[in-house]
Amino acid sequence: MKCFDCGGELTSPQGITLKICPFCGFGMNTNNIGHKNRPEVKLYTHIQTHGQIIYKDKNRLINLIDELFSDDEGLVRTLKVAVNKNIGEKLYNLLSYNSNNQKRELYQISKFFADDNGYELYHAKEIIRVLALGLGIQENVFDNKVLNFIDNNDNLPTIINARGNTVGNIVNNGLVAKQGDWLYYIDNKDGSRSNKYKNKHKLYKIRVDGGGQTKLTDDFCRHINVIGEWVYYCHRNGNLYKIKTDGSNRVKLSDDNCSYLNVFPDWIYYCNESNEKKICKIRTDGSDKQTLNDEESFDINVVDGWIYYSNRNDGYKIYKICIDGTRRIKINNDDSSFLNVKNNWIYYINDENKSGRFCDEPSSKVFDEWLNNSSFKNGKLYKIRTDGTCRTNIGDIKCSFINVVDDLIYLIESPTSFGAFFGQLSKICIDGINSTVIYSKKGGSYINIADGWIYYYESDYDHSYNFMKIRLDGTEHQLVD
Repeated sequence: MKCFDCGGELTSPQGITLKICPFCGFGMNTNNIGHKNRPEVKLYTHIQTHGQIIYKDKNRLINLIDELFSDDEGLVRTLKVAVNKNIGEKLYNLLSYNSNNQKRELYQISKFFADDNGYELYHAKEIIRVLALGLGIQENVFDNKVLNFIDNNDNLPTIINARGNTVGNIVNNGLVAKQGDWLYYIDNKDGSRSNKYKNKHKLYKIRVDGGGQTKLTDDFCRHINVIGEWVYYCHRNGNLYKIKTDGSNRVKLSDDNCSYLNVFPDWIYYCNESNEKKICKIRTDGSDKQTLNDEESFDINVVDGWIYYSNRNDGYKIYKICIDGTRRIKINNDDSSFLNVKNNWIYYINDENKSGRFCDEPSSKVFDEWLNNSSFKNGKLYKIRTDGTCRTNIGDIKCSFINVVDDLIYLIESPTSFGAFFGQLSKICIDGINSTVIYSKKGGSYINIADGWIYYYESDYDHSYNFMKIRLDGTEHQLVD
């Protein structure tokens, strides 16, 4: 091994690759990205000391940029803009992707950065390149031929999701997902209450401006995830499928009865109801299925390399495991449901009376059970840090369904005189203040949020329901059609 900066030659002990040259202290594994004075090389060298995790800490990364590039005011200013736009964290998340998906994501990140700040695309790509190479992403990912192909390919979505849906939507049955200028959603306009779910939950897409509505499949769909040119979903029988965003090439990926899909470019994580709700993962092409735990699991959130879940085997306490199934850690001692992991906090409903769970699909048979289930009358809103500290009750509010977006928790309240399907739609700040009713004329359930709209089931006393949407401010309440 030879340091390309000082020229020192050495042999690594037992074949171990050295990251730092023992002669000059310069980074050894820089993939020939250039001289140490180049910004990406300087950044890479110091990241070997600070650790890649610094990319998830805005303040520390900005301080490092100030320290390294104090003689280049323009570079510092632009890099700071990128870090404050969460580019560092976005790049950190790419470390687990394969090179092809990294190429696509890097282009989308560059385009977002350019469009959001008024930069030319070539300039935005160069800034992203500095940060990415500094993190240790390989030089060959920046093949200009590939980026130019993506830039000029009109068949690819303008924006490609880094994950298939939000965790808040996923624990609420994944009824709506957004990618770029398109919404993907289930529609019940083809069915009626008399045939219940027989003809409902067909998969549609529509542009955010209301045009281009297209039915993609007649399958009963839930747990929708969208990444690139594929929509992933669970069929009514639970089997895992994917279909192209134009409705072609429907493919079965697994015979497992799946729920709580968390889809990423390379892997799908899910609860396997065919095997006692154990958590599994499978590649997006249907290969390499792996079982990750031995517990009956609910409400899984895959966030920052961890899988958070409610463990029925231990009274629905919150646990987390690494995405490879290692390092099982207990988080709390509450009976917890509807987990939403966001910014190192877990928001959840604490069923203090420990009165049980409910099934995924509303029907007249189970409606009366829900109506009398005190789980939905006494579920209080809590949050706890992902390391298990700072357990906090959020306001004096009882609820049945929650979805956390930005600094607000959208929820279905659970009045003591009714069950889950009669609670009013409300919102509250994540610090527990400013509780506001959004819509109270009819009850609701399963809150999904996308593009400034709340999508949910609206229920009435006669056990009928419709799939509705309403703006986040409570205006334009209407049927989804």
